[in-house]
Amino acid sequence: TAIKFVCSFLTIAGGILVVTSGRALRSCSSLEEFVEVFNNVVLVSYTKLVEISEGSLCFTVQAETPAALRELWDTYKDGTLQRRLQEFLVTDDVKQTTNEDDIEMTVFIDEQEYLMSFNFLQSQVTINDLEILYVSLAIVSEMLDKKDECCRRNSDSFLDINSNQREITLMKLKQVENKLSIERQVYGEEMKKLQE
Repeated sequence: TAIKFVCSFLTIAGGILVVTSGRALRSCSSLEEFVEVFNNVVLVSYTKLVEISEGSLCFTVQAETPAALRELWDTYKDGTLQRRLQEFLVTDDVKQTTNEDDIEMTVFIDEQEYLMSFNFLQSQVTINDLEILYVSLAIVSEMLDKKDECCRRNSDSFLDINSNQREITLMKLKQVENKLSIERQVYGEEMKKLQE
């Protein structure tokens, strides 16, 4: 999932400065170099620039994990993202174009967009965990079904489990499966509410 942040440039005198993506890209020899430098200098780990658009300069950034998105949001809230963007985008070329030494840049990320993206990523993590659990359940179930073969005590290749232990293990696995199923349902309902 991705979020957008919008950058606006203001002169100290209060004038609005239009900086196009073309002007921003001049600081690097290619788009690929710009994206790589932007990802390394401006963004946090496990996020990447996926789009640049016009109007005010607008960057679309994709986060790979909920933690990465939260870290990006935190850098936005504490001003770190704005400082990094200011240092990266307000180049000597931009200053010469406007004959202004002091250019202030503002950054805006829509909180609703952030929350929707965060919840979506969070639900994806839960779904992935659930898929891993189902695979684990299938493996354990298959091993338990081979009770006649599970007689070797000095090997890691088979389990030696009596029928009571088998029943308890299956019951606990079913409880975990039910809990994750309920969590998945709750996340799905939250996503529907956020999308409305």
